[in-house]
Amino acid sequence: MGALLITIVAFNGTLRLTCIAPTAERFIAKAPHHRLYVVRLDHPRAGGRLCYYVGMTGLPVATRFANHKRGYKSAAVVKKYGVELARDLYEDIPPMPYAEAVMAEPSLADDLRDQGHLSGRVVT
Repeated sequence: MGALLITIVAFNGTLRLTCIAPTAERFIAKAPHHRLYVVRLDHPRAGGRLCYYVGMTGLPVATRFANHKRGYKSAAVVKKYGVELARDLYEDIPPMPYAEAVMAEPSLADDLRDQGHLSGRVVT
């Protein structure tokens, strides 16, 4: 398991021993918490087609969307043209580890493109 931290301090001729045992939560693997999300865009280049932005986050999805809209770590296209979360397109996708989410994000964007929608990390 984890290391035990032991400190010995000499103070006025006496030894003082401090032991700090690692807490259990440090060693319990985090549950997968990264989510894919889809934002519906009202983009002028869409030409009447549905247009989406696909992203991933370790935050609650609504918080991530709010961050986009206020310009905090945001994609410019979502800040400018983001209308709403397209929950029906991602709600059935369970949380996953970061590495899996990195691979799943472009796959979801490709699926939306195959359905005839404009989508991707950045819509052009």
